[in-house]
Amino acid sequence: LVFKSLWATDHYQPLRMFSGHLADVTCTRFHPNSNYVATGSADRTIRLWDVLNGNCVRILTGHKGPIHSLAFSPNGKFLASGATDGRVLLWDIGHGLMIGELKGHTDTVYALKFSRDGEILASGSMDNTVRLWDSLKAFDDIETDDFTAATGHIHLPDNSQELLLGTYMTKSSPVIHLHFTRRNLLLAAGGYNP
Repeated sequence: LVFKSLWATDHYQPLRMFSGHLADVTCTRFHPNSNYVATGSADRTIRLWDVLNGNCVRILTGHKGPIHSLAFSPNGKFLASGATDGRVLLWDIGHGLMIGELKGHTDTVYALKFSRDGEILASGSMDNTVRLWDSLKAFDDIETDDFTAATGHIHLPDNSQELLLGTYMTKSSPVIHLHFTRRNLLLAAGGYNP
C-alpha cells in the first residue's frame, strides 16, 4: 500500500497518514471546505479522504491510466480529473459517481482549473493545447432526480463538443499548470519543446 501524509509546518511528524492506493500518488487537491483531500494515483483511482479521521470516504474509478490532475468546483460539489488516457472525467462528489467525460485531448492532461465563479473548466495537456469547457452548462443540467437507483449513475450528453468553448494551441509547449486570476484571466504555463 502507498501512504500519503498530511503535514503541518509547525510539526516534525505528519498529522495524518492516508493508506489505500496501490501505486504512487501523483496528485492531490484539498476540497474547498478543507475537510477532505482528494488523491489521484498511478493505480488509476481517485480517493477522497476525511482529513479529521483519515478514512477513505470515496473511491472513484474510470480512468484507463495514471491520474495527474484534479480540480474541485468552487462549490465543492464536483470534481474533475485528468490522466494519461487524455480524458477529463467529471464526478459528483455527493453520490460518488462519474457524471461525464470531456473528450478532445490526445495526450496526458496535467492541468485542470475551474474559474473562480465555477462557470468554466480549463484543461491543459501534453498535446500542447488548453481547452475551455462550459462547466456551468454541464452541471446545471444535472438534477438529483437524474440519479436513479436502477442505473446507479448518470452521464452528460455523449457529445462533449457542445460543452467546448474553445481550444487554444501553444506553439510547442505542453501545458502543465493553469491558474485563473481574480479577474478571471487564465494563465497557462509549460516547458518549451523546440
